[in-house]
Amino acid sequence: MDNDRLIDILEYIILYWYRNFKGIDAIEIAQKFNIPHSESLNILDELEKLGKGKVKRDVELYEMIFNINNTNNKIDFEKKSRLYFFLQMKY
Repeated sequence: MDNDRLIDILEYIILYWYRNFKGIDAIEIAQKFNIPHSESLNILDELEKLGKGKVKRDVELYEMIFNINNTNNKIDFEKKSRLYFFLQMKY
């Protein structure tokens, strides 16, 4: 793994956490850096080995789906399973 690329991705993850205060999924990284999802997974594993964070596999979340123009419609939920990376903060 190219060290510069790893640093760029880690910087993006830190900024993402700062703005959203949550973990980041591998799909977000793959899309942002235009890399295959499998490469994104490998990068997150590498960052975990370096002690930069923790990988949590198969995190189950529910995405809310609703139409803001029609509040009479019911809200649907779609279950999604993702891999998330959480920064490891050292004090």
